[in-house]
Amino acid sequence: MKKRIRTVLFIVLATVTLVIAIVGRPIIHISLTAWNDRSEIQPLPPGLIDDASRLNSTPVLVREVPDNPKKAVQVLQELLKVARSTGKKVALAGARHSMGGHTIYADGISLDMSNFKHMALDEKTNVLHVGSGARWADIIPYLNAHGRSVALMQSNNDFSIGGTMSANAHGWQHNSPHECLHRKQLSTYAS
Repeated sequence: MKKRIRTVLFIVLATVTLVIAIVGRPIIHISLTAWNDRSEIQPLPPGLIDDASRLNSTPVLVREVPDNPKKAVQVLQELLKVARSTGKKVALAGARHSMGGHTIYADGISLDMSNFKHMALDEKTNVLHVGSGARWADIIPYLNAHGRSVALMQSNNDFSIGGTMSANAHGWQHNSPHECLHRKQLSTYAS
């Protein structure tokens, strides 16, 4: 009987040791990674911008575009004149979810479109006129308040409209096949 108990205890101890050996290292690694990555993203110093990767901190001239379309046109005209006369490149920015630095020009001009998010619904045509800096998270509650909502959209709602259109907008719905909204179609819905 004692021999049988020892054998069972040995098998249990060997099994527990094997399980700890197999899953212990990944659990320790994940725990340490979570502990070390808990810090918040620090804001960039003035005059620098970055994309979502946080790997492309770049010096640029940042200018905000106001929400008022008439004032926005004036700001854009002035900045484009400056860019043309100084040879600086211009990049547009909304939610800054792109990665890889392809929307950032060193020593260029970055137009921050995040304030340019006015919305006006034409209820007769069901067309929403919206500024390119508005995010889907702004638009969906606006449409819901007007008894409307989008039937199909991309899976995240924190992208700007301008970013959505520039990144080949796509979306899906639960229990529906994947579909793609082409830029021409999207511009009909959000112009």
